[in-house]
Amino acid sequence: MTGQTTDLDAILQRLERLERQNRRLRRGWIVVPVLLAAGLLFHSNAQQGRSIQAEEFIVIDSGNKPRAALSWRADGSVGLGLTDPSGNKVAGLDVTATGITLAMGGDQAKSRALIEVLPDGTAKIALADASKKPRCVVALAASGDNFVGLNDGQGTLRAAMFVQGSAPEAPASINLFDATAKQIYLIPKPKEPAAAPKK
Repeated sequence: MTGQTTDLDAILQRLERLERQNRRLRRGWIVVPVLLAAGLLFHSNAQQGRSIQAEEFIVIDSGNKPRAALSWRADGSVGLGLTDPSGNKVAGLDVTATGITLAMGGDQAKSRALIEVLPDGTAKIALADASKKPRCVVALAASGDNFVGLNDGQGTLRAAMFVQGSAPEAPASINLFDATAKQIYLIPKPKEPAAAPKK
């Protein structure tokens, strides 16, 4: 009987060992397909290049405050906004149907510096003082007309220079205005009408 018990113990140990191996194999059959699928997915992403697609990306700082946002809007425009640590907008780039705008020192309506390019090719730079009043505008129209305007602290136009067109003989003028925007000086001075011939 002792021999039969020993044989039975040996068979039970062997059976237990086989069951453990069987469990490992079954786990392996689960892990292997998962690893294969992950490898195929990684390989397909490597083939296509790396890209992330979304309607909005937000960059946050270490304090979890939004500092930059790149977003698509329902009207089809795209914008990039940057904020300071206090959350104030300090710069923005917008691409819309009405043109491209880069605003610095605040949002578009209250920026210190604004650069715009319109769909027709007209380009404009506007500078504002610390109280956000417009002080200087430089514009180049698609037609080639140039304009430089300087405002006083109240935002009133005080000096303007125009060059019409881009031809070498294009007319040019310089205008000075008083505090009420009344023209006080013009170069070149308008020509006097010719006197009627005496009879």
